[in-house]
Amino acid sequence: MHHRHAHEGRVEFGRLYVSSLIASAERAAERRHMLGRRTARRRIERLRDYAAERQRSLTTPLFDPPRALLVIVSVLWLVAASALAVVETSEVRVTVRSATNIALLVVSMLWFLVAILCVPTRRHDS
Repeated sequence: MHHRHAHEGRVEFGRLYVSSLIASAERAAERRHMLGRRTARRRIERLRDYAAERQRSLTTPLFDPPRALLVIVSVLWLVAASALAVVETSEVRVTVRSATNIALLVVSMLWFLVAILCVPTRRHDS
């Protein structure tokens, strides 16, 4: 919880800093002559573009989560769990039981990995 507030604080500080730079450049444009004004206006445009791009990058996720893959792996996990239940209740060789146990373990790790990938992420400001 503390980290989220710290991140939000950094984001707000960054926004205030960029806004302050824009205001400073606007004041400089008012004080300068025509040539200086053009330079200051270009700087203001670049800062505004930067502020807009920064805001977009903060709200845009890094990638779309592979939700379809999570559904497929979940179904695969259910199949492996069912197979393990059938194998454990019937009389089969130990190697088949071991293979089924290992298959369920591998599918469980794969499911966990895909589930982590499906957690929404945001770009963090440095």
